[in-house]
Amino acid sequence: MKRAWVWVFASIAWLSAPAAWAQDFCADLRVMLDAAPTEFADITGARLSEEPELHLLVFEGTFGLTGAGSCAVAQQTVDGRRFSTSYTCSHTGSDDAEGLQALRSATQDCLDVVWEQQAGDLGPLVAQYGLIRLSITHNGERGGLALGVEVFRDDRGEVMGSPTRGNRIETNGEQRCSPRSPREIQEFLTIYGERVGAERFESSQFVGYRNAISRPVVAFATRPSHPAHPAIIVRDVIEENGSRSLVASGDFAGDCEAFHALLNEVVEMNRNIGR
Repeated sequence: MKRAWVWVFASIAWLSAPAAWAQDFCADLRVMLDAAPTEFADITGARLSEEPELHLLVFEGTFGLTGAGSCAVAQQTVDGRRFSTSYTCSHTGSDDAEGLQALRSATQDCLDVVWEQQAGDLGPLVAQYGLIRLSITHNGERGGLALGVEVFRDDRGEVMGSPTRGNRIETNGEQRCSPRSPREIQEFLTIYGERVGAERFESSQFVGYRNAISRPVVAFATRPSHPAHPAIIVRDVIEENGSRSLVASGDFAGDCEAFHALLNEVVEMNRNIGR
């Protein structure tokens, strides 16, 4: 999304940043991600401007990102309905090759995201964290690099990436969307990885453990590129009435619909084993 705002400068020493600085930066970035499913409602301040030709409203961002300049919230509409909301912080690095590499490395260290270049060398870089989009945009020597977190709405108007998107009560009375926290998802995977017999495996979208000795037989978590991230799926073997079968369960901290789509894929895969 093209921005037409004037950014406030902040001087930061990316390449010599101490560990404490890096921890603060990561913690602040996670606050922005945690606020995304509510479209940053708790960190949105007064309206700054309106750009009718761009169908854009701009508000003050009241939460600061360590080492950055000012932040702003932008709400964009399409055909009269909210399409996306972004939280962007200015001058998160110098707009040169050194600053860009430092900012990419800092975010990768925090989130393990993979950046992709868009529209040539001066185009934005984008990365996915589940259904939430991160971006790095160029604003020249005066504006520096800007780091943004953006969420979109689906055709029903629900925020994609929200743990409550598509929420409903199941026939057994259980709530469909009962999310955990991202920290809990990682802790679950760590626990499974420490069990006797755990053998680690990785792919572009998942990381997990197989186990021929301890239970469960498989446990894997999503990586940021997967729409359901953060989420974990567990596959295990149960015995009933003298027969054995595979079952699947899981937990999520990301998008409810994306998680259940993933869980349904695994359930269907279990059904097809042995056919």
